[in-house]
Amino acid sequence: MALKTETKQERILIVRPDRIGDVVLSTPVILELSKQRPNAELWALVRPEIKPILFQPGSSVGGLMGVIEYDPEERHRGVLGWLRLLNAIREQDFSTAIVLRNKAFVSSAVYAAGIPVRVGPISHPDSRIWFNRGVRQHRSKVRTHEAQYNLELLRAIGIEPSFQKGNLGVASDLVAMNRISKWLEKIGVSEKPFVLLHPGMRGSAPNWARENYEYVVRGLKKEGILCVLSQGPGDVDVTSWEEPPHSHVYHGEEWKGLSNLVALIDRSALVVAPSTGPLHIATALRKKTVSFFPPRVSPYEVMSADRWGPWVTQGSDVFVAKSVEKNLLVGVNPEDILARVKSLMGRSR
Repeated sequence: MALKTETKQERILIVRPDRIGDVVLSTPVILELSKQRPNAELWALVRPEIKPILFQPGSSVGGLMGVIEYDPEERHRGVLGWLRLLNAIREQDFSTAIVLRNKAFVSSAVYAAGIPVRVGPISHPDSRIWFNRGVRQHRSKVRTHEAQYNLELLRAIGIEPSFQKGNLGVASDLVAMNRISKWLEKIGVSEKPFVLLHPGMRGSAPNWARENYEYVVRGLKKEGILCVLSQGPGDVDVTSWEEPPHSHVYHGEEWKGLSNLVALIDRSALVVAPSTGPLHIATALRKKTVSFFPPRVSPYEVMSADRWGPWVTQGSDVFVAKSVEKNLLVGVNPEDILARVKSLMGRSR
């Protein structure tokens, strides 16, 4: 009698060791894998502070089974840190790794862990070593959107992606939702629609001038439209504005944890933001958005909306600047932004 051979379960690791927006725009890969490889066990490797948008108790994007936390500032610094990361990857016995952005420190650990199938973008000479199913993409040429670049890597394992715009995901945290609901009730915004304006960013792209944000918030206040400002760790302190035109500010550093920001965005009616992570969270939550991006001219092509704009077909208004001066967007008029926000909130021009 012939012996039965057990088929080893496919275990896939999706790697994106970057910031909020990068990871949100990677979720289409997780969702596509969960659809086309329903029996595979999916894991992600992301930074500790990013984990909450992918994985929560009872809620995970695409049915993720677990997350390996990559902590480059502390636990995974230096040679000893690299060995810790290697061991964390190796002990999970993955059959496939899909590295959405090549960073030698992480990619070399994926390689050393002995994962049989290693997919990733071929960009630098070292990437030819780490990936045995490398894909040439030249993302700096901005041929397509970042989410589509990510999805194209799935062809290396025999998956033809759907490229469905808007197919994004974030995990929900009921505790955070309850916490934010209580805070909104405390500031008198509990049952009323409000605009969430997030003026801060980490400098990955040019931003809008502070006085433009102030103009919009003052205009909303004049119209009786509620507005909440949010700021994350390292963002500009909006309470330092000379004439604060606001009354409600969400401080990310005080709240500690991305789950609270996700919950706040989920409660908003509309999000106004530059090219930053909260904009993509809002898109994943199917919120209306108004955003602004630099023009597609040198050296700003790689920061343009063509690559980093909201990945949706509707519900998103993108304003493109005419130029950039001193890292500030020029030619996006605050009057136009205010008029569009008022319109989206059901007010006449």
